[in-house]
Amino acid sequence: MTSRIYVARAIDGRDKCSTAVAITRARAEFKLPRFDVIDPATTTCAESAWGYAELVNAELRILATCDLILADMSLVDHSYIGCVAELVYAHMWNLPAAVYAGRNLELADRPWLRYHCDHIDSSWEGIVAWVQQRLP
Repeated sequence: MTSRIYVARAIDGRDKCSTAVAITRARAEFKLPRFDVIDPATTTCAESAWGYAELVNAELRILATCDLILADMSLVDHSYIGCVAELVYAHMWNLPAAVYAGRNLELADRPWLRYHCDHIDSSWEGIVAWVQQRLP
């Protein structure tokens, strides 16, 4: 059985190359056939004529088909409104959630974030180990 990992990350106001780093990194660690890394931005970006409601609903439909959400929240001084919203939906749907904080060490102290996700880690290796243990 393949486990689907939804990778959320900062996209707004960033170029495609920098937003692809999280996906590339996740795909290097979580490989088929055990894992399928889902990039919601690639799946929905072709629909650029969509309004915000259609885009958000399309990405939520994708999230609902996944087994875990991995949010890369490692950029310092970024608001992460989309990632936080995706984490809230994942929590409501009982999907395991992991946050890669990188140098954003204060994220681990935020009660609302801790409540809505299962694991926060400042090391990529820690995130990888947690996901591999969590998913079949």
